[in-house]
Amino acid sequence: MKKTYPFGWVIFCDDVRMESNGKRIYIGTYSNVMYVNAGFPVTLPKLVITITCVNSIESPREIQEILVYVPGDPPDVPSMKIDISAHESAAREKSTRKNALGEPATERIMAMDLLASPLELKEPGKIRVIVLADGEEIEIGKLLVVGAPEAGSVAEPDTQ
Repeated sequence: MKKTYPFGWVIFCDDVRMESNGKRIYIGTYSNVMYVNAGFPVTLPKLVITITCVNSIESPREIQEILVYVPGDPPDVPSMKIDISAHESAAREKSTRKNALGEPATERIMAMDLLASPLELKEPGKIRVIVLADGEEIEIGKLLVVGAPEAGSVAEPDTQ
């Protein structure tokens, strides 16, 4: 199966800590849904968005920006916009083309932690993480944010 580049994934959590041995500890991770106990609008003291993006070394796509939309944002105005085009160009120039085992590398991995503190959520909805590559928006992660369910309710909302 041929991979389509770039691709990536996102971890949403309350905090990230580094151990002295280089391990990362994700605290309070969210899977598909974040339940908030307060009514909307609500302010989260902190949300960490860990983004990993994989691009081809042989035929890379130009990654210009990372965009993060939160519920209540206008469709064309992200809450967070990270311009990574200069970083991406420098990384491409420095690419060793060897992996940790000394074998030819086929992919370059970019990883970053975004810290939103505080983060205001105006209404229920999805936090969406988009990679802008060659002008195309590629969604690599999302988290549905809703009010906490009634006591005894076990139904999960549809995250699509």
